Amino acid sequence: MQITTHGGQCCGIRHIHSFGLVKSVQGNKYLEDLVDTYGEGRLLEAVLTDQQLPAWGPALESQGFYKVSRFFNKGSGNHCNVFHRYDNPVVPPVHRPSFWRRLRYAFTNN
Repeated sequence: MQITTHGGQCCGIRHIHSFGLVKSVQGNKYLEDLVDTYGEGRLLEAVLTDQQLPAWGPALESQGFYKVSRFFNKGSGNHCNVFHRYDNPVVPPVHRPSFWRRLRYAFTNN
């Protein structure tokens, strides 16, 4: 298991990769250490193939990762499961549908 910067090294995202097919005690501890070291104030991303998912999916979820998407990689032929972890997510200040509904009501009922 390794951790690298994401793309152009400008966004603060760290990508954890090279999980392997079998989870070990050492690997689980290393994952915990990576989260402790790099997890504060940065988005951590991990991508698991369907073959890796049974072993590593629960370990990621126990460390606060959420599965955010799944896609088919034509290059490798794998279905990939993308997980993100962020300790301080940005919450939109206004729930958009209700905001527009209130705004429309304000202009049509005056």
